[in-house]
Amino acid sequence: MVTETVSTAKPEDEAPLRWGVERRLVFLEQRLFWDGTVNRNDLMARFGVSINQASADIARYQALAPGNMAYDTRAKRYVAGPDFAPKLSKPDAERYLAELRGRREGLIEDASAQFSDLASAEAVPSPIRPLNPELVRRVVAALKERGRVAVTYQSFSSAAPRERLLEPHALAHDGLRWHARAFDVESGEFRDFTLGRMTGLRREGAATSRAEQDAAWNRIVTLVLAAHPELGPEQAASVRADFGFPGETLEVRVREALVFYFKRRLRLDLDWRTQPPRLQHVILADERLG
Repeated sequence: MVTETVSTAKPEDEAPLRWGVERRLVFLEQRLFWDGTVNRNDLMARFGVSINQASADIARYQALAPGNMAYDTRAKRYVAGPDFAPKLSKPDAERYLAELRGRREGLIEDASAQFSDLASAEAVPSPIRPLNPELVRRVVAALKERGRVAVTYQSFSSAAPRERLLEPHALAHDGLRWHARAFDVESGEFRDFTLGRMTGLRREGAATSRAEQDAAWNRIVTLVLAAHPELGPEQAASVRADFGFPGETLEVRVREALVFYFKRRLRLDLDWRTQPPRLQHVILADERLG
């Protein structure tokens, strides 16, 4: 491969980058880091800029990060230099993989993607849980404005849906579904209400409860995770690395209201003594308030 540095426009005088320019230069850098290549068409498709602006952005990045970008005359694309080192951004593996997952699940369109697609990536599909955007908008408005709403809600404690008066103050995601954390006027308790089970929402005046009264939401619980004690030393070390343990254990702070969902997702609600280590990699070693 023959490479050379190509500059098609002169960079502007050194000055703090404007927000739009910075976004495009960070995009260039991230593409070079993850894909190893970028061209003007990528900038034009992602940001809707002209070919002249794309050329100017490339030239500016070359001036800010000499050696990070070279031009491949055969492929007619810019490629990452042999000593490439990010200058304007910090690569985030979680964000990159989250975008790949979003594409596989149809949540992110190519036109709005930060990185190029990877055809060999796949994600285990999750059941589609469609939500009414107008209903979600009204729930969000109610929690922002501290309002009370009436909704028809299907719970599993009754066979048929019925109307409930709720005073939402927060949203929570359990890993699969979105919930409204709300004061239930009938029971006088703060509970979780799945957004997908709500219909026919209407406003019913102002809320009488306050978010500070939701003790389970405001209390923080520290869950201490450890590798399954029956794992071998090398297996345990691999588990700790996989979960990002800073040492022998990992402390995770969770709102008390969400502890149930966290435990269920990692199978911590099961007695680890009855679970083989090949199925239960981590265990709950301790649980405390604060």
